[in-house]
Amino acid sequence: MSAIKVVLLDIGGVLVELVGAPKILGWMGGSVAMEELNHKWGNSEAVTRFETGRCEPIHFAEAIVTELKLSVQPDQFLKEFVHFPKDFFPEAKDILKKIVSNYTVASFSNTNSLQWDRLNLDYGIEQLFHNNFLSYQIGLMKPDKQAYEYVVRQLGCEAEEILFFDDSQANVNMGNEIGMKAYKVSGARELLEKLTELNIILEQ
Repeated sequence: MSAIKVVLLDIGGVLVELVGAPKILGWMGGSVAMEELNHKWGNSEAVTRFETGRCEPIHFAEAIVTELKLSVQPDQFLKEFVHFPKDFFPEAKDILKKIVSNYTVASFSNTNSLQWDRLNLDYGIEQLFHNNFLSYQIGLMKPDKQAYEYVVRQLGCEAEEILFFDDSQANVNMGNEIGMKAYKVSGARELLEKLTELNIILEQ
């Protein structure tokens, strides 16, 4: 078994709490369940275009408000949308501090310029990682196989030397398919438990 060289981390739902879904469900008048919203969002052309850096924020907002029939104006949607990633989970920064000196630590996130810039402004998130692979910058999104292949090439190691954590089973499945050691976790507490179990973080 290859030794782990890289810890690759999703941001939203793993290190940072996401609070947008209830807000969107409210704008939809409670007409759909969370599972259906996740499906609609994951298959939205507007979301894909915005999170691969191919459209402006206002065009995204206009499209998604229309697509999901939201009871909010596009400009107000954007004001709220930028805060959908709320804050780091309590354990998150401590986890990063514990692993950053022994491994290459990289983020791999489906995100957009608005939310990333806000996380950078409020928390200096970019500086917490050795590398950041952001969908809107690389033009590719998880779980597209090409996105994973791009990350592996840029990291300059073998896929099996990468330990990957995400809160989406589809994203984890693709990580495993290309040879990473990938695990599904929800929140930083589960991440800490898994890193401890795998001896990446040693128990105190």
